[in-house]
Amino acid sequence: EGVYFALTAEANLNVRTPAVFLPVATAHELAHSRGIAAEDQANFAAVIVCLESFDPTFRYSGYLSGFTALGNALSESNRELYLDCVQELGESARLDISDASEYWKRYEDAPAAVAAVTVYDGYLKSNNQPLGIRTYGECVTLLAEWVRKST
Repeated sequence: EGVYFALTAEANLNVRTPAVFLPVATAHELAHSRGIAAEDQANFAAVIVCLESFDPTFRYSGYLSGFTALGNALSESNRELYLDCVQELGESARLDISDASEYWKRYEDAPAAVAAVTVYDGYLKSNNQPLGIRTYGECVTLLAEWVRKST
């Protein structure tokens, strides 16, 4: 959804990303500009910053992004429970999740996307993120612990 260039301290966003995720993507890239290098930590910081925002658009983006991260992890282990959780969401949230899923599916098997993921995975691994591209999803652990401590 975005990229941060440390050499120029410049963040760029993919403005074609579903609009609902642009606030959290912005917060993610800003987390990098504040020294949070690891992708899981930047994702976590972005979600929390959005949840704490006064702007309802940012809060919604944070909630939806957090739900998506947690939901993706749940879906891998218990698809039926994940689908039950999705049904508990409001209609607009379900539509936003569906739209985002359809958006990303268009690029899943595109040769350029496959090559970019392979290169980026290697880049992350060479920068002390041994899980590579999977590091992004590791924010689930941080989110789950945050939720546990918040309740």
